[in-house]
Amino acid sequence: NLQMQLEKHKMHLCKLRHLNPGQKKMLFPQDNSVPNDAQMFDISLLELLLKELCRNAPYAAPRDRLRQYRNSNYGHIHSTDLSEGDFERLWEELTDILVDL
Repeated sequence: NLQMQLEKHKMHLCKLRHLNPGQKKMLFPQDNSVPNDAQMFDISLLELLLKELCRNAPYAAPRDRLRQYRNSNYGHIHSTDLSEGDFERLWEELTDILVDL
């Protein structure tokens, strides 16, 4: 289960430079209540865990594209304004990624 895998790989995960302090707290809270499900994990944390703990996890390229799509078009944006053309382009890009998954 997830809890056992997180405990087993705690030392390795905590040394990762891509794991930010908030993600570390989520995985390894101060009260030692390591989560047993991934409901509260964002896509970046899920992708990091898949890469680090499941080396042969399927669909690595589409998952990475989805993460990049999210970061570019949702996670790190300055405005939520979209023209209809931009919406159509982004919708098509997202649809292509999801079909690949």
